Amino acid sequence: EHRAQCRMHQVSRRMQPRQVSDLVRQDHKTIITAETTLREAASRLIQSESDLLAVTDDSGELVGMVNESAVVRALLGSPPAGATVESIITRHVESVRNTAKLSSVMFLFRSSCHTAIPVLDGRNRVCGLLLRRDVMADMLVEETPAPSRAVMEQPAASKEPSEPQTPESRDTSACSDSDSSAESGSNHSS
Repeated sequence: EHRAQCRMHQVSRRMQPRQVSDLVRQDHKTIITAETTLREAASRLIQSESDLLAVTDDSGELVGMVNESAVVRALLGSPPAGATVESIITRHVESVRNTAKLSSVMFLFRSSCHTAIPVLDGRNRVCGLLLRRDVMADMLVEETPAPSRAVMEQPAASKEPSEPQTPESRDTSACSDSDSSAESGSNHSS
């Protein structure tokens, strides 16, 4: 019975308009400051599933992005010990609000080579990244036909294979902020 309720919740959730906050990755390894060393940035890129890191100021507001290629190039240049990412920050980047409808930000992935977009809360602080691969996975889930009534009513004792983790099963509590009604963020520069 519990599985049936969970599946019905997943189906009804898919039928509702999705927000960026439904898919945002709140992995704080992907958020750094300009004072982060190149080696630490490289380590975070290796640990995360993203090829981009959001760069924030001390208050958590977006300063820019650092991409994996720039970190690799900088490290190949034999930088001094303790060299930071300051010189490789891309400062003019697009961002989106966590309250934006997912459908309203899709163009950012279609119109450019973005692999991740910083997500801002209602106080303009970075709360995570929206990854293109998560949006793509969500589109595939959306196309999956709803389970039949017979599947939803299977007894709890049946041996069903465990379901893989889906974007909607991620914890998005830190980014579920309704302080702002803006649909998308803006271009940021320093």
